Amino acid sequence: MVSQDSLLVTLVKLVDRLPMPAWPMKRGRGHPKVYTDRLFLMALVIMIVRHLHNVHELLTLHVSCISW
Repeated sequence: MVSQDSLLVTLVKLVDRLPMPAWPMKRGRGHPKVYTDRLFLMALVIMIVRHLHNVHELLTLHVSCISW
């Protein structure tokens, strides 16, 4: 039996395989850790495929998936 992933899962996997630059050398103090561009790109892909218009809708979807 061949399992097929949905379009959303396939696109997120493709984004995860994109080459990204390495993190810069670790800084000592002062600069907070930031989110990667890959994470923002994954969120954008999810928002486009699911037709979400703002980040609040994305967070609502995330919370509803966790609760059940």
